[in-house]
Amino acid sequence: QAALEQYLKLTDGSENDITQRGRTQALLQLAQNAEQQQDYQAALGWLDQITASNDPLALQARRAQLLARQGQMPAARALLQKTPESAAGDAQRKAMAEAHLLRDFGQTDAALAVLTQATQT
Repeated sequence: QAALEQYLKLTDGSENDITQRGRTQALLQLAQNAEQQQDYQAALGWLDQITASNDPLALQARRAQLLARQGQMPAARALLQKTPESAAGDAQRKAMAEAHLLRDFGQTDAALAVLTQATQT
């Protein structure tokens, strides 16, 4: 963890694309480490430092997972639902992410409802 934090300090302010990808990976790893320690606020804090992402929906899905672990399922679902759709198929990916989240937390009826609604639009 200390090495990742040191890397972030050394690369702070860099505009290099490769460095930015490295920073994103370091922040994702730090968020995962915090989540494994059940420090969900710290995990969200690490995720909040990611400035750009090649896959914003995946990043929002991670945030939603952390919110749900804190008992904030309505907020988690809202976060996924309001994620902008920037590519073809994003609406379906959003529905799948929401259904996956619901399923993971034992809300299978709600997950099925989300998938059913997604197939009807």
